[in-house]
Amino acid sequence: MSVRAAAAASSAPSSLILLREDKGGIAILTLNRPQARNSLSEALLEALSDALSAVAHDRTVRVVVIAANGAAFSAGHDLKELNAHRSDEDRGRAYFKHVMSLCSRVMQQVVTLPQPVIAAVHATATAAGCQLVASCDLAIASHAAKFATPGVNIGLFCSTPMVALSRNVSRKRAMQMLLTGDLISAEEHAGARCRGRYQRLHRKTRRKMARPLKKTLKRPLNKLPNPARPRALTMNHDAYSDGYIRGILNTVKTIAMVGASEKDNRPSYFAFKYLLERGYRMIPVNPGHAGETMLGQKIYARLSDIPEPIDMVGCSWVCATTKRRRSPKRTE
Repeated sequence: MSVRAAAAASSAPSSLILLREDKGGIAILTLNRPQARNSLSEALLEALSDALSAVAHDRTVRVVVIAANGAAFSAGHDLKELNAHRSDEDRGRAYFKHVMSLCSRVMQQVVTLPQPVIAAVHATATAAGCQLVASCDLAIASHAAKFATPGVNIGLFCSTPMVALSRNVSRKRAMQMLLTGDLISAEEHAGARCRGRYQRLHRKTRRKMARPLKKTLKRPLNKLPNPARPRALTMNHDAYSDGYIRGILNTVKTIAMVGASEKDNRPSYFAFKYLLERGYRMIPVNPGHAGETMLGQKIYARLSDIPEPIDMVGCSWVCATTKRRRSPKRTE
């Protein structure tokens, strides 16, 4: 099945935000919020979670395809929905935590699903949408597909998408995406030797792809080959030893902190002040406060604006620009 075919499999108008179609042992789950660029709202995440739970216990399903309707595969979290809770007593903190936990649960469901999961990416996938693609076992992309983690462009950092992304592309490619927010095409990912396979979806290629896929699906799930994992990527990134961190800090002098906040109740403020007081050259990066100063240090809009060499970049995902009221209308 081609990307276009998967994306159009449930193209009929529907009020459902998630569509499911079963074809010969293949369950096609289609994101159906085209008017919102298939942003992952709370309702859509709940629907995905329920659908994946149902598929996990369905012995007739041998493979899952996640596709999407509309001009984008997924723009990530629904920022309009998140910002609507800024008026809550806690400024939306409890709701943000709920949505992020829900999203993490859905991604883990994709990873641990007994059946192989294939992302059929026909267009742009950004932020949590890119994370969804990276969490799948395979990703088949069209020529129009592009990927990005653009949180850095609005003073945020895509720390959660970073986990799945860094497990699928090289470290330098992941850092390029995370620190620049640039859109990367499927061809560029293929050139970077992504584990997902970029396919040129001509008719002959589709027929060739169908044969091995059909044979694979006839094999028991416990016999499916696991992707090779380079030894260099087996380091545990959930926790670092004090010695490892000390070794890094002993070799750097200039640190740029992306997402640094002037608010003295933010973790990034404490980290910035702590390192500054211990003699490090600290450079704050926050597009919402470019040109201002933080603890006597000039704030830059982006890393490329810094005129001096940088030894290390620190990213604070919890710290965002205070000018949220002027944030872009687009969803992420």
